[in-house]
Amino acid sequence: MGRVKATLSTVNNIATPLGSLIGGLLLLTFDVQSIIMTSAIIFIILSGYLLSQKHFTSFNTDDAKQFNANFES
Repeated sequence: MGRVKATLSTVNNIATPLGSLIGGLLLLTFDVQSIIMTSAIIFIILSGYLLSQKHFTSFNTDDAKQFNANFES
């Protein structure tokens, strides 16, 4: 679990300044409303795609049983 957390932290530390840089460059070219609307549309489309994929929405309870998880299926 420690390696996963370290990897996620590294990706976050790299992506944060890149996102600020890209956002600043976009703001020089487009107005704020069009950037927010475009981001919202992309987010909705990607969310719909991920929700339509079975391997993202299914949960294999056999994997959880090995960790003695308490749940009802």
